[in-house]
Amino acid sequence: MKKANLILKIMEGVAFALSGLCLYYAFPDIVELLFSTTPDPVSMIPYFLMTILLLTIFFTSHALLHNASKTSRKVTLCLGGGLLLTLGAANTIYLMVLAFQGGFANLWESRFNLLYPVDSLIVSLLSDFLGAALILYGWKKADAVEFVCPSKKTMWKRILGDYLFGPLFLMISMFFLGAFLHLPWTIDRDPKNLGVTLPFYFLMVLPVVEVGLYEYLARENKDEKKTYSYMMIGVTSFLGAGIVFSIWGYFASINNPYALTESMTAYFPIDSMGSMNLGPVLLTFINLLPGLIYLLNYLFAKKKELTKKENA
Repeated sequence: MKKANLILKIMEGVAFALSGLCLYYAFPDIVELLFSTTPDPVSMIPYFLMTILLLTIFFTSHALLHNASKTSRKVTLCLGGGLLLTLGAANTIYLMVLAFQGGFANLWESRFNLLYPVDSLIVSLLSDFLGAALILYGWKKADAVEFVCPSKKTMWKRILGDYLFGPLFLMISMFFLGAFLHLPWTIDRDPKNLGVTLPFYFLMVLPVVEVGLYEYLARENKDEKKTYSYMMIGVTSFLGAGIVFSIWGYFASINNPYALTESMTAYFPIDSMGSMNLGPVLLTFINLLPGLIYLLNYLFAKKKELTKKENA
């Protein structure tokens, strides 16, 4: 059903962007929770649960779009729906208890963003309805849901790619997308620093564009030759852009070593706690490593194919 696929794609895209904003807003508090001697986790819980709910919506939508098995689709619908319903109900109750006990200064406390804690309540209530709908749909009509691209990966590739490195890469990309979406309020317009920070702004959004083009263009193409063509052109283009922006940022920061500290503390909160440049390194890493892995994998596959033809 094309309608079901379209709804899932919209859910996936919206949840991805909102999860990115949530991760960006929550990260300084996560750092405080881990390293501060006097953390306050009680008032943070609703926001963290809202972030988990949005991530659940994203990963559930993504899994449904690419599940070939009718059984796995039913399990995904019921498991994802159950998680949304349970966490959404728990967060709603927790928010109400916290509000009645005076845990919030006012309705618009604005601790994480201007809408908190109202945004947590809205997302929790929507998650309750969505979770119930997914469970009901899973029991009644799961067999009617179409899939876009069935996976043909081996067990280890699924474990490492789909369940470990893939989600990790996506969550890092989400965080930097959230930072990029917040640029109008946090960008340093000082020309002295802008020449240094500009390539890092491009590096923030580049992985998201790459993932979007892969997910909605290359992956859905049923023509295998066209898919490989799209992937090779896309991967090499994004890899080249990542190298150019990384080199630009590296040499620009050598020329002006204080620009990143002065202009990008909001995006790299751990860096501001000590003399390190983890943020820029992480940005370079997520822009270059996936493309290099794909190219090497492609070259090894081609070499294996040629060897088989020679031995035949």
